[in-house]
Amino acid sequence: MKLHIHFGIHRTGTTSIHHRLYANRERLSDFGCYYPDLGVGCRHVKIAWQLLSGKMTVKEVADRIEAESPDENHMAIISSEDFCQLKNPAWLKYFSEHFELQGSIYLKRQDLWLESWYNQHIKWPWSKKFSQSTPEFFIENADDFYWIDYQNTIETIAQFVPIQNLHIGILERGAVEDTASDLFKFLDIELPQSKPEDVKNSSLTKAQLDIARHLDLMSMKPGERQEFIKALRELNISEDDGSKTIFSQKQRYDLLSKYEGSNKALSNILAKKHLFDFQVSSGEPVSLSEEKILHKYIPQLISQLAAR
Repeated sequence: MKLHIHFGIHRTGTTSIHHRLYANRERLSDFGCYYPDLGVGCRHVKIAWQLLSGKMTVKEVADRIEAESPDENHMAIISSEDFCQLKNPAWLKYFSEHFELQGSIYLKRQDLWLESWYNQHIKWPWSKKFSQSTPEFFIENADDFYWIDYQNTIETIAQFVPIQNLHIGILERGAVEDTASDLFKFLDIELPQSKPEDVKNSSLTKAQLDIARHLDLMSMKPGERQEFIKALRELNISEDDGSKTIFSQKQRYDLLSKYEGSNKALSNILAKKHLFDFQVSSGEPVSLSEEKILHKYIPQLISQLAAR
């Protein structure tokens, strides 16, 4: 039986892939595929968490996948952002012994990915370590996000998924811009054209982030957090030019140098001259002073919330 694993990676259009797969699960059967519910519905994130934490065994997951199969000729598709966490790939080894595996993964240039991931950590934090961090601290701890050492990640996957069965998409302009459409093309699945999805997880500007990281959003309940974020978006910040650039040019070049060897090795494997477009924007990030954040903008934000 065939199994396709979309290895995700946050901030690469994975949510869009989940929704497109789930919305078209009946049509998938026409192309010999199915998107199992696995008791979690649209997204397989919970399954990935349970699998990686040991709360569910890989055999239990495999049994669920097989139990939902229309027949042995249908290929199952599973997808989660957290399938890229492969420090212990024992679960993937088990799958390779019980299924005929193929996979897909989308890669974003590391400096751009870290900017997006920083934005998410500050806006909707879940890690105390990073919930109020500066960009500098985030860069210093980039190794926590070990999966963006793409050579290591791909080589780990390729131990169990034949490299010829692994679709590696480069997420940038001129390559892959719509990961959901690209995945369906790879799977040879024709789906009706859909309207562009509304951006449900839009990023904050750099100026807004500078204020947000002083608010201890992690300690708030989701509803409270949403109110603060809404008020923050409405706040008049004189320095805010709308830019979402977080890293300076020097920080960006340092990050690209850090991953240069890994990216070069992977580009050789893929027979590409360069893994990514290395054109770096000349823009520098906006920076708010602590004094203004604490004595001007946060009081204004509190007053704005109190007036509602």
